[in-house]
Amino acid sequence: MKLQEFFGPTKEAYDLLFNDFEPLQVFELEEFDNARKNGHYQMFYFFDSDKNRIGYAFCAYAGENTVLLDYIGISEEFRGKGLGSELLRQLLDFLHPKGVLVEYEPEPPGGNPKNSRDRFFGKIGLIKQNVNYTLPETDGINVANTPYTICYRSPDGKNIQLGAAKLREMFGEYTEKVLSISGAMPTIEDVI
Repeated sequence: MKLQEFFGPTKEAYDLLFNDFEPLQVFELEEFDNARKNGHYQMFYFFDSDKNRIGYAFCAYAGENTVLLDYIGISEEFRGKGLGSELLRQLLDFLHPKGVLVEYEPEPPGGNPKNSRDRFFGKIGLIKQNVNYTLPETDGINVANTPYTICYRSPDGKNIQLGAAKLREMFGEYTEKVLSISGAMPTIEDVI
């Protein structure tokens, strides 16, 4: 398995998101394209030994020394085989020595705890932060009262808690650099 940065057309990678995310969870193509052109966004593909694309990861810069894992996905036929963990390990190695932030929604009710997002990100070394937040619903963009979780891996791998002020600062930089329409929806820095 091999992780490679994707340098092709943004639209090709962008279209993958609609297999794994609700349309309202995906920003506009123009946002991704502008952020890539400005050096604030990277897209990666994950290939098997036969050079078949089996997954992807999209990352945004959330400060000088921090990257936000914006999207990660494994093709449906390859799920449940530990490949998401391997993709994330390779991505963290590639991004080192930068810190890595992840935000995610809770599991749907009745989900398997062995496959939980908390467990997935925790076993790779991302530390669950003592800050949760809820985005208010705005024009149907977000599900009201959905609590999000934040995990972080420091550049030196230490188990640290960042605190709300530092997280607001990091996500503020992400919003400023990546989301040119940042006023169109509430963002994490508005609610932490």
